[in-house]
Amino acid sequence: MYKLSLNENKAKFKDLERIIYEFVCRQACEMIIEILKELDEKLMKERDKKKYRNQSISHTEAWNIVQTVGEKIAKKEKKDRYIVKNKKAYASFGGSKDFGEIREAKIAKEYKVDKIQTKIVNGDGAGRIKEIVREDNSHFQLDIFHRNQAVIRNVEDKSKAKKIIKKLSNGKIDEGLKIITELMIENNENEDSMKKLESLYNYIVNNREGIVVYKVRPDINMPEPPKGIKYRNLGTMEHNICDILARRMKGNKTSWSKKGASNLAKILAEKASKELTYTINILLNKGIKKEKLDEIIEDIVLPASNINKKPKKSNIYKHKRSSIPFITVQLQMAEKL
Repeated sequence: MYKLSLNENKAKFKDLERIIYEFVCRQACEMIIEILKELDEKLMKERDKKKYRNQSISHTEAWNIVQTVGEKIAKKEKKDRYIVKNKKAYASFGGSKDFGEIREAKIAKEYKVDKIQTKIVNGDGAGRIKEIVREDNSHFQLDIFHRNQAVIRNVEDKSKAKKIIKKLSNGKIDEGLKIITELMIENNENEDSMKKLESLYNYIVNNREGIVVYKVRPDINMPEPPKGIKYRNLGTMEHNICDILARRMKGNKTSWSKKGASNLAKILAEKASKELTYTINILLNKGIKKEKLDEIIEDIVLPASNINKKPKKSNIYKHKRSSIPFITVQLQMAEKL
């Protein structure tokens, strides 16, 4: 009888077993919920009310909890965080020569130039950056953010873009260029795609020397780092530009002259280098001459007959004259008192 019933419904004993098991589990869960509710009510009524009070958390208690948890998280982050040692910033809206001179002055101020073994310049591949590298005999590294940004912007197939970035990150430049070449063949009839891919191909070829991270390049011999110092990646340029300059100078509908922008950028760079107060003190001590602070007294000879006369050639500041407010208003006796 049971066998016939299962066959008619095209069911299997295993399926029937699963359905019964699920039903029993649901019933058990509902029973446990009811039992826990009853226990909770019983504990609420029979608890020691002096010791276990039913009260909400105050704003102060919530604030203390937030601060305690936040401090613990901050301590954990600090253990895993690296801080750039002796970070200095400089800025200029001049040419590459002016920019290079400021850079050399900053370096000479902090380090013994004749003891420097290796210098690495992280840049976006612009001509002025490479000009500084050539003149300074430094090593060039292409900024990782700009490298990846160029790939993402010019490769429409995002899966291929990820593959190209991975190849470049691992130093397999030729394999990355091969993928771009294959994409150019596939999109040879699409003019816009071809222009983007050609631009990317040329960008990578022109900056080939800086694609590989400096730490794994055979042509760069890094000296042993001092105790407590670890060689890390160079990070990204945009992060520093954003924090030091862009957040103050861009995005708030302001416009700048070249001179004004350069002056503010220099102040912001000093602030980022934690040298602004020192620089201001130096400038104030050296820049203000004593004669500027002396009182200047000039005798003006004026005949007695001209005292009440209006000067012929002078710019008089015109201002409105009016009576004292409410002087003509009739007051009550109480108001007068």
